[in-house]
Amino acid sequence: MTFVKSDYNLPSLICGGGQERGRRAGTENILAISSLAHMVDQLDQLEESTQRVEKLRNHLQELILKPTFQESWSMEQKLQGE
Repeated sequence: MTFVKSDYNLPSLICGGGQERGRRAGTENILAISSLAHMVDQLDQLEESTQRVEKLRNHLQELILKPTFQESWSMEQKLQGE
């Protein structure tokens, strides 16, 4: 926060939106800044989360590819004509 006497002309450092009586260029994107800080904190857990998602993916793939019926005889029995 900057305090300036009313009779002093303080030039702006950055040209832009004209906030704060033309002394500041624009409003900071607080949501984006906060989100970035949160994601940087989450990087420590990235490897562990990646491994968990990989295990879940593999389990789902096994369930999808699992046959829905069971054979009552072996391949050798089929080849022998039984």
